[in-house]
Amino acid sequence: MIQENNKNELEVLGYSERGVVNSLIYEILYSNNSIDILQKFIRQIKLVDGSTLNFNVQNAKIFIEQTLSQFGDPDLFLLIDDKLTDENVKKYIIFFEAKACQHKNWQISKQFEEFENGLTTHRKNYSSNLFIQLFFKTLFFKKLKNTEENQLQTIQVEEELRVLTNRLLIKNRYARKIGKNKTVIEAVRRMKYYADNALFIMVIPETECNMKQFFKDNKNKIETLLKCNIKNWGYITWEQIEKFCQENQLTKTMGVFSFNGQQIYKKSKNRS
Repeated sequence: MIQENNKNELEVLGYSERGVVNSLIYEILYSNNSIDILQKFIRQIKLVDGSTLNFNVQNAKIFIEQTLSQFGDPDLFLLIDDKLTDENVKKYIIFFEAKACQHKNWQISKQFEEFENGLTTHRKNYSSNLFIQLFFKTLFFKKLKNTEENQLQTIQVEEELRVLTNRLLIKNRYARKIGKNKTVIEAVRRMKYYADNALFIMVIPETECNMKQFFKDNKNKIETLLKCNIKNWGYITWEQIEKFCQENQLTKTMGVFSFNGQQIYKKSKNRS
């Protein structure tokens, strides 16, 4: 039986991966040392080659569930000023795509298998596949880098999708556009100042051990399929995030993890 708390306090409990992401970001934001905690969080991320992001965060802008129109809706993206020296600041965009296990046996290998199958078939819910979501963000970023600020609403991909999927572009059916929504264009305009460097991060219900092995086995295959280098792809696991919250006393987010039980990730004694 759930015990009600009789104290005078306000508690917000979000559902699934979106609930955890929202709680985490706002709890970091309202912490006394928010920049330091955000910096620690970013340093938890592992890139495909196993390296970490040793950022010295000077400034950050955070966007939660900001749509990019037909390029998809990243769960989160950050605009980061990484202070290298007093005179030298490097700018990054960090995209996050989050997946929860939702009581299923979620595996990165199964997501990749679905992605491969989806290249040649018309599967339902294919757009929610982790790899296709990251691929669309990669395409978007490639176009953003080469688009003038006064032409941002014209960002569109066609040929890249036709080559990838071997499908004919009948009446632009498979074209992707940024569109004309003013709020979307404003978000993209702000991104433009950070367009020299982008990172694409998976937030997943896997183990670090499994992710390391997956990229070791499949990096070349992914790059061949996508016709691009994925050295700027990376991951952070929910297990890492919950541990991070415990270590940094982010108690509200720990409460959201507890509320969602094991639908975020499976907590097993055998997890690596």
